[in-house]
Amino acid sequence: MMIKSFLLAIFIASTVVSGIGTNNGTVLATAPSTTTLLNSKSTIILAAADNLYFGESYYADRQEFHSKIKKKILADAGDFQKKIGSNPDISVSKKKIVLTGTGDFKGKSFPTELSADTYLLK
Repeated sequence: MMIKSFLLAIFIASTVVSGIGTNNGTVLATAPSTTTLLNSKSTIILAAADNLYFGESYYADRQEFHSKIKKKILADAGDFQKKIGSNPDISVSKKKIVLTGTGDFKGKSFPTELSADTYLLK
């Protein structure tokens, strides 16, 4: 674990990171040419920067996700806006889509019955 943490520190220190976010315990760091996913065990997984990852198994093209997929998920999710706001984060838990509030709604979630298999790739 100490070696992984040390390598992680070197990787982050030597990479110009353009954005960092979290997704259910998974840290997502996007650099200009790669995306690095760091799970709670500090395992580093490299992938193309034009994909977004949801949990351990699901992904989507970044542009398609923001232009089409997220809109479809939100349209199909039901009446969530009063509970978690109009622009929630999307994650996957037990193969189901979960919406999580941001800003004033941070910390609130809206589990759905929507199957991640319907919207995202494996």
